[in-house]
Amino acid sequence: LEGTLDPAVAITDVRSLTPGMDCSVSGSGAYECRATRLSLKPGDAARLQVTIDIPADFPARRIIHRKEMSWPDQRVKDERPENDRHTSTITIVDPDATDQEPEPEPEPEPEPERDESSEVGSDDSAAARRTGARGRDHRPGSAR
Repeated sequence: LEGTLDPAVAITDVRSLTPGMDCSVSGSGAYECRATRLSLKPGDAARLQVTIDIPADFPARRIIHRKEMSWPDQRVKDERPENDRHTSTITIVDPDATDQEPEPEPEPEPEPERDESSEVGSDDSAAARRTGARGRDHRPGSAR
């Protein structure tokens, strides 16, 4: 699994919450998770935790979080490669406006229809706060 944040923010930690999968920061606003042998049944999920730093003067109101499965063994035939990508939005909230809901941002381009057999998922429902402190991004990634 390869993940990117746009605009790139510092990823201070990324860790697998799934036995057999290892994750690491791979660049500015990027991470990857690898497994030499990982078997997931339909409906199972590979979970990870990403911790990011959002500076207090961060100018953007949102961060686009893209995830994509990669298949290093070319002998493995992915029956639905179009569902190996997922894009979600992390909304940045002004800490002084804690009682107000953020204004909706335009959504990224729609993803192609997904087949549940090898879905890479994310739930970016929590909003990040512009505090200058570390924020935790608990987004499950799943392979179905």
